[in-house]
Amino acid sequence: MYIEPQARHAAFADHPGEALAESTLAMLRQGFLDWVSVVLAAPSKGSAEQVLVILRKQVAEPQAGLLLGAGLFTFVTDRAQAQLVVEVVHQPPLATSAGQVETVIGRYRRSGLIELVLARSGASSDEFALRTALMHAVGHVLGFAHTDAAQCNLMSSERHLCHVPFPAECREEAVDTRCVAVAVAPLRALDRAMRTGRTLAEFPGELER
Repeated sequence: MYIEPQARHAAFADHPGEALAESTLAMLRQGFLDWVSVVLAAPSKGSAEQVLVILRKQVAEPQAGLLLGAGLFTFVTDRAQAQLVVEVVHQPPLATSAGQVETVIGRYRRSGLIELVLARSGASSDEFALRTALMHAVGHVLGFAHTDAAQCNLMSSERHLCHVPFPAECREEAVDTRCVAVAVAPLRALDRAMRTGRTLAEFPGELER
């Protein structure tokens, strides 16, 4: 994985961009670690259709090392060596069909590129919005399709985060945690693939909007 340290501007193709804050880079790295936590949380047995995972503030460095040791992701410092690249793109806020302003949109381009489009309003700096937008796009890279389930799900096109009726840590007013739900069946398939040593390049990927 390679995270491009310079943000692009959607309206100015020739603009050199601006350096991402270290806090933003840390949030993006955390989004990959969150996916490892999601995979590890999948039960090996049982009939539950989805698993609820509590996302906490950024993990300490020793814990991050343990999560990377699971083998799902590896960060590289050379873009040319990466199978997956994450780029941040700034653009003016876009209103949805419901009249709401989307502050972060994740797009997987099926060519090893994830674009995180951030509205210029400033509201997009919310840590969990950025992390879950990235997680959603990475889910497509790993072969997860959109779900049309009525309840919240990380792979829902609109409802990434879960609030109610889940535990207090998941509620909208929570400061230090958020919760995501992920379907168990594809998680088990992904876990089996990891155990057989497949690389990210071997996952099929799904096109994001």
